[in-house]
Order: sequence, then structure tokens, then C-alpha cells
Amino acid sequence: MATSVEMTVPGDVEHLASLRDCVETFCDQLGQPPDFTMALMLSVDEAATNVVMHGYEHCVGDIQIQVAVTDGSLVVRLTDTAPPYDPTQAPAPDINAPIEERAIGGLGIHLIRSNMDIVAHRVTEAGGNELTLTKRLAAPQGA
Repeated sequence: MATSVEMTVPGDVEHLASLRDCVETFCDQLGQPPDFTMALMLSVDEAATNVVMHGYEHCVGDIQIQVAVTDGSLVVRLTDTAPPYDPTQAPAPDINAPIEERAIGGLGIHLIRSNMDIVAHRVTEAGGNELTLTKRLAAPQGA
């Protein structure tokens, strides 16, 4: 069984499914429960969608994903060449505000933060972004 996987896809919506499939397959190989896998898939999908819709809004680029087991956690690194943006500094949405008073969208980063144990960002040497999502592994199914 592989302890890491890596792939690069074009940064457009047609390729987001490939990133989700990569995470799902890796989690399945590790025997992770469906709720763990869904939390990771949702977080990766939200992060990659933000790169495509906001980061690459006026430019073209790739998204690289690296998924690895490190110190009892699953670590996902998403790297892009979009203009730097640190989602860890985004303000938390007011999820208690009445729905009609809330801005459209803006929950993706909240969902990522809610599902991951650690969310970290750094600007790459090339001036893009590396978002690291870490989630402690659940006990393998059947263990």
C-alpha cells in the first residue's frame, strides 16, 4: 500500500473530480471510515474550487495535490500558481446571522476549518500558494 500519492491537474472545474477521486482512493486504501473520507474530500473540493474560481479567475494554472500519511495523520498539500491568498486569515462567517442577512458563498473556508485538525498556508518560492490540510487518521475499519 502506498503511503503517499501525488498528481497535477489543470486548474479548472472539469478536473476537480480527479482531485476528489485521488483523496477517496487513498482514504479507502487506508481503510478510513466514510465520514473521514467525506470530510477530506469536501475540504479538498472547497479549497480547489476556491483556487479555480478566485485564484485562477483571470489566469491559467495547475493544481498539484500531494496526499501522505505523516505521524498518524493524513496530510494533503494543494499547491497552485495563483496570486497569493492565505485562507487561514479569512474572517469566520457569522453562521448565526439570519440567512437573508448572510453574503452568498463564503462558507468554503469555514467548512475546511471545521473538518480539518490543522489548516496552514504558505506562499511558495514561485509566488503561488501551498495549502496544507491535516486530519488525524481514524482507526482503520475492521481494526
